[in-house]
Amino acid sequence: MFLRIDDEHAITSDQHSWSIAERKTRKRNGRTVTEWQPFLWFPTLEKACSGFVERALRLSEAQTLAEALAEVDRAVAKLCAGLHPAFDVAARFSADASEQDCAAARHRAAKLDIGAIAATPCERLESVRARLCEAQRDDWTKEGAH
Repeated sequence: MFLRIDDEHAITSDQHSWSIAERKTRKRNGRTVTEWQPFLWFPTLEKACSGFVERALRLSEAQTLAEALAEVDRAVAKLCAGLHPAFDVAARFSADASEQDCAAARHRAAKLDIGAIAATPCERLESVRARLCEAQRDDWTKEGAH
């Protein structure tokens, strides 16, 4: 799977994992060749999306919580603009699959935990922003307790 986020980034997958890829342009045999090179790998699509947002935050020059949250908003907006507005999670079965295989596949699909079916990536990624706010509040609480 290849999900282009913007001109420089994409989320890709193979049979083992999801990754964030960066667009690279190189000279090869006198010609310019553009390739997508994965550089961060994740076990789920949700974690890849969260990883994209968190990387944008880490690479930002934010100095305050307000600037950090604005950077998160920009990264989420970029991700939402690049991804399809909705996608479904469903188990697929071959005609000769046993009931046990089907039950195991349904169980694995349920454990994906990528949000409600047909929820938009923006809705799921809003939880990233909420978790960052909660973590910051927890840090302030711990610092005030000392």
